[in-house]
Amino acid sequence: MKIHHIGIVVENIEESKEKYEKIFGVESGEVYEDKNMKVKIMFFDLGDVKMELVEPVGENGVSRYLKEKGESFHHMAYEVSDIDLTVKNLKEKGCKVVVEPVEAYEGKVAFIHPKDVGVLIEFVEVK
Repeated sequence: MKIHHIGIVVENIEESKEKYEKIFGVESGEVYEDKNMKVKIMFFDLGDVKMELVEPVGENGVSRYLKEKGESFHHMAYEVSDIDLTVKNLKEKGCKVVVEPVEAYEGKVAFIHPKDVGVLIEFVEVK
C-alpha cells in the first residue's frame, strides 16, 4: 500500500486549477465528472504523490463538508492491489465503510469513515 493522492475540496475546480498550476508550477490533468460520487475531479502529478481537487456537483457529503469547513484538505488516498479484499479486511477490523467499492476515474474506490482513524481515507485500486 502506498499513498496515491491527497484530496482537497474546492468551490470551483476551474478557478482552483489555475491557482494550483501557478503555485506548484505543474500542468493539471483533465477535469473529470464522476457521476457515481457526484463530484468533478482533477489531478496534479507531484512526483510520487498526486494532488486531487474535488468540486461537489449537487448535494452530497462533499458539498456538506465544503459548507462546514470551506476549501481545505478533505481526504488521504492509498493505492491497493485488491480493493475488495482491502474492504473485507477493514470491516473485519471494525472499520465503517462509508462508500463500498465503486467504479471511479482511475479504477475502483472505497472510503472508510473519518472516525476510524481521524481523517477520511480513500482506497484506490488502479485499473
